[in-house]
Amino acid sequence: MLKLKDLLSSVDKNRLRKIRSTLYQSLFYRTAYQASHLKTPLFKHVLIQTNNRCTRKCSFCWYGMKDVKIVDEEMPEWLFHKIINDLVAIDYSGRISLFEMNEPLTDHRVFEWAKYVKQKLPKAWQLIASNGDLLTEDKAIALLENGVDFLNISSYSDNSYLRMKSLIRSLPKKFSDRMINTRSKPETMSDNRGGNLPHIQAVFIPLKEPCSRVNHVLYIKPSGNVVSCFGDYFNVNSMGNTKEESLTAIWFGKKFETLRKNLNRGNRNISSLCQSCNVGAGTNFVTRAKQNRWLQESKIKTGIIVGASQSAHLFFPSFRKYCKINSVISKNHLHDPFFRSRKVPMTENLKEALSDPTVDFVFVANESGNHYEAAKQALLANKHVLIEKPTTTQVSQVDELIELARSRNLVCAGISQWRFLNLASLTKQWIKEGRFGSLLFINAKLLWQRDKDYYIRQRGTWSSDGGGVLIKQAIHCLDLMFDLGGVPVSWSGYCSNQSMGLETEDTSLVSLRFQQGFGSLIATTCHFEEEKPQIEIIGTKGRMAFNICDQITRWELPFSKPVFVPRSNIFDRQIKNFLESIDEPSKLVVTAPQGREILAVIEDIYKKSFLRADTQNEILK
Repeated sequence: MLKLKDLLSSVDKNRLRKIRSTLYQSLFYRTAYQASHLKTPLFKHVLIQTNNRCTRKCSFCWYGMKDVKIVDEEMPEWLFHKIINDLVAIDYSGRISLFEMNEPLTDHRVFEWAKYVKQKLPKAWQLIASNGDLLTEDKAIALLENGVDFLNISSYSDNSYLRMKSLIRSLPKKFSDRMINTRSKPETMSDNRGGNLPHIQAVFIPLKEPCSRVNHVLYIKPSGNVVSCFGDYFNVNSMGNTKEESLTAIWFGKKFETLRKNLNRGNRNISSLCQSCNVGAGTNFVTRAKQNRWLQESKIKTGIIVGASQSAHLFFPSFRKYCKINSVISKNHLHDPFFRSRKVPMTENLKEALSDPTVDFVFVANESGNHYEAAKQALLANKHVLIEKPTTTQVSQVDELIELARSRNLVCAGISQWRFLNLASLTKQWIKEGRFGSLLFINAKLLWQRDKDYYIRQRGTWSSDGGGVLIKQAIHCLDLMFDLGGVPVSWSGYCSNQSMGLETEDTSLVSLRFQQGFGSLIATTCHFEEEKPQIEIIGTKGRMAFNICDQITRWELPFSKPVFVPRSNIFDRQIKNFLESIDEPSKLVVTAPQGREILAVIEDIYKKSFLRADTQNEILK
């Protein structure tokens, strides 16, 4: 039997070359060839412009070009079905978008066509981008129920952004989770659309940089014409027409291959459109997959930080992981190397920063005595608020913030990162399950050392900190004790100044009576060395203790000591929980009312026991 190898060797080389060329032109061989040789991959994104209509005339788009008359054209239904059938033939599983340079909601067929795509191409995923002008709750639900996976809204005014924000909040979570609302500013556009926008950076010498759009995206106009780029308003780089050819024939055709080959080499002289384009390789089209990560990145929250304090420095890395920080508000913004080295914008103008509708939340991390005013301004500007401990220095102020947040349906939370320790949540669970037996004691100790250099810039004063070790450091211990034992039914305490000569206390002793058992706290910043704060729980069945590094320091319980793999750090967990609670308030772990209960105990102890009662009464009256 003649082997294929022998057969091919007996064929004339010129004829063999022609046979290969013929096979190369066929869809089957071309698809197999590109897959096996990893040369030109199949497109991952298909954008189908179903009409030529839009509700706006933006400066960065052809609808805003004064000298251009746009013909109102709609894609015929038979052509749309042909395009989808071409995709069915290759079992397409990438992105499909029923828009390109138009507003998709100006086409009433978009709802049924999205449903048709879902039925014919179940492996593909759909994204619709809209300016939101025509979007209503009913239309959003119809699109998302008919097969659109993600709905991306670009709001071109503050009013539009706020309207869309309200609309998204009003929808059930199964819909709102798939919607993204961004505040877009035409004046910041830097892409000159292949030189079509003369008011944006002109290019006189073509860039010698590659372009990736031609490797990933298929742009289809209402006429069926395929172009190389969404900036190709006037069909300069016409690659073929879907009325006459299949999508794969166009994509792997000679025109596209020639353009692709040159652009991948950085040769932009191949076309007048590419010669004038100012988009460099570093800002080219980036491929995206249908993954939750994409959606999370698109729906990322934006915030501002008030105060360039040590707390702001401490929490900033966690904020950077899960959200965007627009700016830091600080009177000393010119003298903060931490944020300046990280190129975070800094300003003194809180009012201006709060006027930005894209800001979702404010992290208040300035002096404790100024927490109330900053948090109040943020809530009045309809921003969610996270406040470093203590929430404020007076209970009456916390009550006002809680009511203000409640009336505006906003999240108001406090910093209590120790609650996010693994052992804190485990211990709370064991207490509920009765594993300690009857609870006898919850004891805490904080033995820290703070020198005179620490007490600069008004630290340790009533006006700045609202107190000393009890409200600034040991408040974390009290927070854990309240979380484990519940709000105490009675308490007493003593405060004194042992060595620093401060207005406020550097040493404190607190006794608590819970619904079940007792509690004690000793706290000082005068210890001769730094120790890790520790919590001890004693019950009728045993006892245990752990420190704030998630380490068990004592174990005398009648069940196995837990072994767990450390998770992300407690700062990360608190920030992530707060950001999640903006969309789902029920997830919030540390609420403002919880902080209020602790502050009420501290305030009462200060009033009754502090040595300089006359000064304290002036502050708290």
